[in-house]
Amino acid sequence: MIKINYKDWNLQVDLNGGRIIELSKNKRKILGSYQRIDGKIGNTHLCVPNFGAEGKELGLPFHGPARNSTWQVRFSGDNSISIEATLGKTLLYPTQLRVRQKFVLGINFNQQIEIKNIGKLPVPVNPGIHYYWDTPAGWQDTSINGKKVTGKIKNNGSIKLTEKNAIKFPQETEIILKQSGFFNAVLWTGFREEGGKKTYDQNYCCIEPVAGVGYFGRKKGFLPAGKSLIFRVQVNA
Repeated sequence: MIKINYKDWNLQVDLNGGRIIELSKNKRKILGSYQRIDGKIGNTHLCVPNFGAEGKELGLPFHGPARNSTWQVRFSGDNSISIEATLGKTLLYPTQLRVRQKFVLGINFNQQIEIKNIGKLPVPVNPGIHYYWDTPAGWQDTSINGKKVTGKIKNNGSIKLTEKNAIKFPQETEIILKQSGFFNAVLWTGFREEGGKKTYDQNYCCIEPVAGVGYFGRKKGFLPAGKSLIFRVQVNA
């Protein structure tokens, strides 16, 4: 576990999975770790090279192998850290990917992801970040860019992302999420279904930037050999 405290920000990163265990500002939790209603522990992680189950036919696990890989520290400073992992190939996904994450604390929180194809063949990629946002007053009436998204959280829906996005959770000040490289976000929270009725987790919700919905395997979603993709997210809370 690596912890960085800088000015008003606090960040905890687990090298087992390259996960953000917690991000807070002025003691207000923004991203956290949660015991989900389905019994799993949820916290923020990368989904690389595939976002969901779309890579199953190529031997890739759900959300890709990045979230279960061992990451190495490339650089660590007073207000930043850079970590790296190499994702192995499969019989049907015939190349390795080198993935780097850089976290910087300053006026805002910044996260950069670089994905490089270090193999010899082009491969499909559809990266995403599975953010677990803290919602101490629940996520009912959550809005993004002025539009209510409660139904999408309940039903694993998606929205278009813009370069600048305003997220408003109940009884919380607005969070501004700026990003580049992502075109959609998938919304979700944990639930348990009994007798045809769903009971939802309320203390968090997932707003997950992703390169695109239905993007994996399309021509424009292929990463050529030797080439890189860079994605950036900035959080102002």
